[in-house]
Parts: sequence; C-alpha cells; structure tokens
Amino acid sequence: MHRRILAAAAALLLADLVSGLDRIETVQKFRDARQRGDLAAARALMAPDARIWFDMEERTGPGAPWTLEPDDWDRWDAYFHSATTYSDWKDHEDRVTATGRETNDFYRLTEWKPKPLAFTWWLDSQGKITGFMFHAIKDAKEESRFGELEAWAKKTHPEELAYLTSPKGRINPAGDRPERWKKLAIEWRRAVGLPVISSEPSTEDSPRH
Repeated sequence: MHRRILAAAAALLLADLVSGLDRIETVQKFRDARQRGDLAAARALMAPDARIWFDMEERTGPGAPWTLEPDDWDRWDAYFHSATTYSDWKDHEDRVTATGRETNDFYRLTEWKPKPLAFTWWLDSQGKITGFMFHAIKDAKEESRFGELEAWAKKTHPEELAYLTSPKGRINPAGDRPERWKKLAIEWRRAVGLPVISSEPSTEDSPRH
C-alpha cells in the first residue's frame, strides 16, 4: 500500500512537472511566432479576450485589450532593431515568468544599459495565454548617457527636442520620430567627440510585448 501511495504521488508530481514545461513551451512558441512575424500562429495560442498590463508590478484594473496589432513602440523597436534575450523561465501553475534584457541601436547610441524586465504571462486551464504584464526590475542597476543627449539638445535643438518628447518629457515614438531621434543622437555623439556606433540589424529582433 505504501508503495502504491508513493507511486501515485510520484505520478502526480511528474504530471505537474510536465504541465509546467508545457506552459513554458507554449509561451516560448508564442514568442517565437511573434519574432518571425507570424501573428496568426501567435494569436492561436492566445485566449480571445487576452489582456495586457503595461509597466506594472501587479495587475491593477482590467488591463487593455491585447490584440498584437503594431503600435508606435513596435515600430520604434523594429526601426532600432530591438532584441530581448530571456532567462530564468519559471512556471507558477497559472502563469509563466521570465527575465528579459533588451538591446537596440538607440540604447547603443546613448550608451544605455537599461534595467532588466520582469515578464509574466497568464494561462488558462486550456493552455491559452490570457494575459501579459511587464515592468522594469526596480532595484536593478541602470546606466545611460541619454540625459547628456537631452541637455545638449536643449541648448542646440530645443524645438526638435520638444517635437521628439511628450508633454511629460518622455520619448515620443510616434510617426517619423525614431528616424529623427537617431539623427539627433548621431549628431550629439559627433559634437561631443564620442566614437562612432555601428547600427547593424540584430539576428534576434523581437517585439516589446
């Protein structure tokens, strides 16, 4: 009897492990489909009412509809060849988490080493992705010369900087701004005597979300 109980317990543990691996594999397949631009394959892994929570450590409110339709930040990421590498994959039964590190040409131009990102994907009992949330890891180290670029632009190109930022002073990715941010950053590097930064396309281009 004791052996049967142990065998049953082991079988349950194995089933849980397999389910956890399946959930992680589902999220990784979803990411791979998005990376190669196969939105149909990615959407097939999502629940029809999937939601997204931007830049939050905990889900607050209903979130926004998550349709995978390209937005201004997706176009920014594509222009600057953004790439995210993932590590520390974990299964939590109802969700999968991972840590991501993003690189792109704009980060290289501004010598920006951003904080790593914490990603969470929720899945339902059918294995469909129902939600996604991400945020920068608060206590992680970050380095950047973006502030130097801003200070230089305020003196030399104040109208251009105003056009390239939001009313709150944040980067505005809309329209032709990615190209103009790149031009401004290259001019700044030349003006202050920084070395030329090449911007070769990455082989691991991926969307932000």
